[in-house]
Amino acid sequence: VTFYCLSSVVGLVTFYCLSSAVGLVTFYCLSSVVGLVTFYCLSSAVGLVTFYCLSSVVGLVTFYCLSSVVGLVTFYCLSSVVGLVTFYCLSSVVGLVTFYCLSSVVGLVTFYCLSSVVGLVTLYCLSSVVGLVTFYCLSSVVGLVTFYCLSSVVGLVTFYCLSSVVGLVTFYCLSSAVGLVTFYCLSSVVGLVTFYCLFISLYTVYLLDPPSLSSAVRLVNGRNLCEGRVEVWHNGTWGTVCDDDWDTVDANVVCRQLDCGLAVAVGSISEYGQGSGPILLDNVDCKGGETDLGQCGSLGWGIHNCYHYEDVSVTCRVPSVVVSRGLGEATTSSRRNSGLRDGTIRLVGGLDYCQGRVEVFYQGSWGTVCDDDWGMRDAGVVCQQIACGHAVSSTTNAYFGYGTGLILLDNVNCNGYEKQLSKCYSLGWGIHNCGHHEDAGVICSGSGSTTVPPMKTATMSMQRGFFQTASIAVTDRTEPVNTTTTRTVTTTTVAMTTKERPVIRVVNGNSSCQGRVEVFYNNLWGTVCDDDWELPNAQVVCRQLGCGPAIAAKILAFFGYGSGPILLDNVDCEGSETNLENCFNLGWGQHNCGHHEDAGVICAPFQPVQTGREFIMTERIPTTRPPSDGMVRLAGGQHHCEGRVEVFSGSKWGTVCDDAWDMPDAQVVCRQLGCGPAAVARGEAFFGRGTGTILLDNLKCSGSEASLQQCSHISWDVHNCDHSEDAGVTCSLS
Repeated sequence: VTFYCLSSVVGLVTFYCLSSAVGLVTFYCLSSVVGLVTFYCLSSAVGLVTFYCLSSVVGLVTFYCLSSVVGLVTFYCLSSVVGLVTFYCLSSVVGLVTFYCLSSVVGLVTFYCLSSVVGLVTLYCLSSVVGLVTFYCLSSVVGLVTFYCLSSVVGLVTFYCLSSVVGLVTFYCLSSAVGLVTFYCLSSVVGLVTFYCLFISLYTVYLLDPPSLSSAVRLVNGRNLCEGRVEVWHNGTWGTVCDDDWDTVDANVVCRQLDCGLAVAVGSISEYGQGSGPILLDNVDCKGGETDLGQCGSLGWGIHNCYHYEDVSVTCRVPSVVVSRGLGEATTSSRRNSGLRDGTIRLVGGLDYCQGRVEVFYQGSWGTVCDDDWGMRDAGVVCQQIACGHAVSSTTNAYFGYGTGLILLDNVNCNGYEKQLSKCYSLGWGIHNCGHHEDAGVICSGSGSTTVPPMKTATMSMQRGFFQTASIAVTDRTEPVNTTTTRTVTTTTVAMTTKERPVIRVVNGNSSCQGRVEVFYNNLWGTVCDDDWELPNAQVVCRQLGCGPAIAAKILAFFGYGSGPILLDNVDCEGSETNLENCFNLGWGQHNCGHHEDAGVICAPFQPVQTGREFIMTERIPTTRPPSDGMVRLAGGQHHCEGRVEVFSGSKWGTVCDDAWDMPDAQVVCRQLGCGPAAVARGEAFFGRGTGTILLDNLKCSGSEASLQQCSHISWDVHNCDHSEDAGVTCSLS
């Protein structure tokens, strides 16, 4: 090798190239094109730059950017944000426009105006007078209203109408029928008179007798449309009625609303089943004159404290005979009656023509008025009709003796402003469920004497179940007491007088010894609130009335709502006081009550007892009759606490007619048998027809009596029924 290296130029070169690093590099650089290029690139600054520029993308780009003007500009444009923006602005028409828009205030405004609808509208609005006006009109509510008012005839008229009081009045008068009528009424004398007449008519028809919203009613699960569970429609749904305070008066409203006649049975727990859904009415309290159940008093729609086992049911019956079913009367019109108009009134049995039993003329005959719902407003209409002033008293229970013939009106309910009694609500001519022991009467202020008239005992049967009562006259002067007796007593006159006006009375009861308590103070009658009302208070009232001992102290307007002031509250008697006002109370007129809290009493009746030639009044507590007389039993039911009612009298059992039979009567039977509260009062021989005698008819119990004998009724064995009308009951306790 040494020889080779030293013996020739090639060898020397080879030796050089391989003997050191420099040689190796030199050999590499000279032995190929790549080596030569590498040698060139590394041997000078130009070579290094050339190598960098050609050895990568970045280098190529850098070479391009630095090798020409275009490259330099490109490098500037891409090397910073400013450059990029400049490149964008100069590279197209859009860029140039953008550059212009952003480079000055004028450009910015121009850009805003041309870049959106809002901008174009703004440009339009600011560029001319028309535009400015348009901008004002559209930029605010005031501008819009101004634009509307000025842009059309209608707008100009509207602007006029709203811009002044005269304009507003003109607009109102012309914009509706009411306005036109108002304009007519106020613009002339004729219009004012017309307006006055219309106002009086509306006040009379609407304000004094406001219409009530009607509510649909139906009877469910019965054998026909006139019996079943009561359901009412309200607010898009059917619902039931709770039996709290439900009675025959309420049931009669339902029957009348359904055109089903009169109610013959009311109850809760029955074969009609429990309802479902809402309970819509509770504590329903009808007065009797309503045409729709929704018009009656209640707690309000949907307000109750009941369950569906208290759902009320009704059985109605359309009466087959419209005229009285009592004793007949000749209907041949006498000469004296000829020319009389139907509805003419007379008072019979009193001391003068301004007091007595009320009788009304209809179709050639005179007839009496039943005392069901009879009150001071009804009496006031009578007194006004016969020109006898105002009513002093409304009497019940044949106070002026029994009438004869037809009973023409029942359940009379006047508002007080009617001109005739026949214009008041009633069941209709000849429709009733009464006897003459319930004949109504009045005492008017035009009467020459307010002393109690003679009682005609010849027509007042003192049989079982009837208690003769005496009343204290309302008078301001003393009158003699006349007593007439003979061996065969046919007529006894008893007149009791007093020097002072009575300060206490009872109203709306079945006798003068039961009813709502009212006291007289400062020339006004008023009621007593039932707060703290208990039996000792009732005892004082009964003693003050001259009745027997107190049987019950009633609360929550048991005898109906009173009217006028509430004079006493929180009465607390010990029971020994002689007058109610002597008991502790809050003071005259001091109370926090309503008339739904009016207090009442039920006193034991008193009986006239003959001693020698004189009649004296002695208190008597009804005694228990022998078991064989007055006993009650139920027949035909599934157990001893339900069935057809039968009464024992005169050594025989007999049935009870269902005329006027309702829950208070059933309540007395169930109590007498020890069977708990009554659930249903049945009619129409529900438990089958009885046999034998029909002993009782037209029973009217208050519900507090100890036996049926104490209830008001027609005389024993007197009736107008057959056994298809036998009454029955279902008691709660089986």
